[in-house]
Amino acid sequence: MRVLVTGGAGFIGSWLVERLCARGDAVTIVDPAAAHHERARVVRASVLDAEAMTKAIRNHDAVVHLAGFVHGGMRKHPYQGVSLQIQGTLNVLEASRANGVSHLAYASSFYVYDGLPADATVDEETLLQTPRMELFGSVKLMGEALCREWAELYGLGTAIFRLGPAYGGAGSSAVDEFVALGLAGRTIEVWGKGARLNQYTYVGDLVDGIGVGLTHDGETYNLVAPDAVTLRGLADHLVEEYGFQAKFDDARPEGRSFPFIASRKAIERLDWRPLPLHEGLRKMVGGMTERSA
Repeated sequence: MRVLVTGGAGFIGSWLVERLCARGDAVTIVDPAAAHHERARVVRASVLDAEAMTKAIRNHDAVVHLAGFVHGGMRKHPYQGVSLQIQGTLNVLEASRANGVSHLAYASSFYVYDGLPADATVDEETLLQTPRMELFGSVKLMGEALCREWAELYGLGTAIFRLGPAYGGAGSSAVDEFVALGLAGRTIEVWGKGARLNQYTYVGDLVDGIGVGLTHDGETYNLVAPDAVTLRGLADHLVEEYGFQAKFDDARPEGRSFPFIASRKAIERLDWRPLPLHEGLRKMVGGMTERSA
């Protein structure tokens, strides 16, 4: 299959490119920050450039649209973040339609479940609370709506993946932050009592799910690991398992917890098997230690 990956030089994108190349796909990376890649074609362009996207997507069977700000970037730069996510997604969709692409996979986020009760269990059929969402979740949800509209109007095959908080060594999650601090010999700092729950998801598992579900047109999948851990629990595990140091600052406000996000659909239909957190951490720490040696 000929697959184009927008944001292919990013954290998740670079992992996905490697997996697609390894299984024999012909891969094109579209990313203004992309460097030379031995096995993939590279197009240094922004998804905001409609003409460049139309040209780049030509002669591809599938597109994986990952380009966009992470949550922290959206908070810091809302204008640029919204422009990139909405106009960029429109450009990718229209270029895919114009070039007769068969499948488009859109990277949404677990943040679409923002604002729902923390003691609830949610899945892909749960009614979302858009008035309570943070901007990041709202923008991701708008991208989902655009995908469905292009599917209905033009028959573009689209699959939507609501990705969990990714970790694996170069991400923006608390796992990546804590491990980087610990390996550098610095103290992990946890805000508040560390009661916030999260379902950290190993990046390798995320790209496995996208790769398998890429051709599942018309479907929405949660790719969120079932292990729910508090920040205190995460810090305690890193202290016990790896000898890191941690401290708690009760004066700093901690974020609210999300509801439990079920991924039964992906587990059943995609045979998705996410790693338990302790196993993912072992792979992550081992890889980071090896690279720094």
